[in-house]
Amino acid sequence: MDSMILVELGIILLLILANGFFSGAEIAIIAAGRGVLRQKAEKGSRGAQRALDLAGDPNRFLPTVQVGITLIGTFTAAFSGAQMGAKLANVIRMLPLPESVLKYSENIALGIVVVTLSYLSVVLGELVPKRLALKNANVLASFVAPPMHWLAVIARPAVWVMATSTDAVLKLLGSKGGDHPEVSLDDIQHLLEQVEAQGEIEQVEKQLAVEAMRLGDHTVREIMRPRLEMDALDVETAEQEVLGAISMAGFSRLPVYEDNLDHIIGYVHLKDVVRQQYLGWGIHLRKLIHPALFVPESLPLDRLLRLFQEHHNQLAIVLDEHGGTEVMVTLEDVIARHKVRIE
Repeated sequence: MDSMILVELGIILLLILANGFFSGAEIAIIAAGRGVLRQKAEKGSRGAQRALDLAGDPNRFLPTVQVGITLIGTFTAAFSGAQMGAKLANVIRMLPLPESVLKYSENIALGIVVVTLSYLSVVLGELVPKRLALKNANVLASFVAPPMHWLAVIARPAVWVMATSTDAVLKLLGSKGGDHPEVSLDDIQHLLEQVEAQGEIEQVEKQLAVEAMRLGDHTVREIMRPRLEMDALDVETAEQEVLGAISMAGFSRLPVYEDNLDHIIGYVHLKDVVRQQYLGWGIHLRKLIHPALFVPESLPLDRLLRLFQEHHNQLAIVLDEHGGTEVMVTLEDVIARHKVRIE
């Protein structure tokens, strides 16, 4: 009897540890540095390559984790309740307790099993594995990725059945399914908070990362300056006044207009003007003008940053609904906005 109890306890412990493996594997693969994994993969690490493949295909990886955790949790609860509950109830009946208490021995046993199992599942099956995974994500990701890959292959039919069943239920409820990311920005923010709690990153670094991810929630309108504060050069500005005008504006790039501010024809770069003056060449603004980047005020900030990168530019002219110049925005304006929010 004693040996059977030890075997059953061992089985329950293994199930809890298996749950911990899935929890830790999920965090390790999500939190692992992609740059580190790529370097390992280039050196021939198959585990690192598997980790990169799984991280790049969350629709295949995350459902596998959920299937594993759900099945193990269900089996653990059923096995412990059936096997340990009855044995513990027998032990309670042998204790010198009042009859009024002993008649609830099965309920008491079940309560003890549930509380103990919940405690062990949270500590050994969730918290400890996740903390270890956060601290050693780069190493553990390469280690757990190969078995997770094969589990994903094996569980593919189960994942397909569940996805199909979910879509069918949603259809019956009149809800149209859509392609939604398995990992949301809130999930990533929660992960960053956990990493911060472990002391791996500073609070300001976490806030900067969160702000960068949520740039798409904000538009150019939120960082625009009033038009009256906009500095620009008339294309007919005298040569001897150009360098001074740009220097007084305090920007390395300055819009150039013809007739009025509603007719921006491009921008001039301070370095071009300085080079012309240093070489003793004439400063003719029309010859130094670069094409301007025009954007609407409703443009999301993440798209603005992509345009800056694509056009190798750090200045954009914001147009109003009538096509007139409203104001200019720069890369520094975007950065300054985040400095204000984190200070």
